[in-house]
Amino acid sequence: MKVGIGTSTPSEKLHVDGSAHITGTMKIDKLTFTNIKNNVIIGTGALVSNTSGTYNIAMGGQSLYQNTIGQYNTAFGYEALQNCKGQFNIGIGYQACYNTIGDDHNLEAGHKNTAIGGVSGPDNSTLFNTTCLGYESIAYQSNVVMLGNNAAKVIIGTSMTTAPVAELHVQGAVNVTGDITAF
Repeated sequence: MKVGIGTSTPSEKLHVDGSAHITGTMKIDKLTFTNIKNNVIIGTGALVSNTSGTYNIAMGGQSLYQNTIGQYNTAFGYEALQNCKGQFNIGIGYQACYNTIGDDHNLEAGHKNTAIGGVSGPDNSTLFNTTCLGYESIAYQSNVVMLGNNAAKVIIGTSMTTAPVAELHVQGAVNVTGDITAF
């Protein structure tokens, strides 16, 4: 038997032609969505703890899993921003902004952080305004940009056909307006 709402010719068991307003829980093929509140949710366990967080995007299993009140967060990847309760964070990749290196590193209260790469992001839950690019790229303080993990080398200005000789390799001119300090 097929049921049609707004149509006399339903094509599925339930066919709704028009908008639907849901105030309770909506289940779709083992996916449960509760308190959607202008959020986009795709993935088993994504954004399941949300109570009042709005304008979040959670795509990937358990992404933004523990978010309850955080808003304007974007998580793409399995367990991305899993324990995030802050706002304006971006995590792209497996466990981005939910690091499993060392202690339990997650963004419980942090905000304005960006992590692109698996197991990358801030070292603790209160850091803010960090940018981590690359696998296992970890920021240990606020207001920093981290490129790669401790084995990475940064190359600027060339594609290089040979390996760089230092952690920072610049091909071209460098303009410095302050002091350069060597340690």
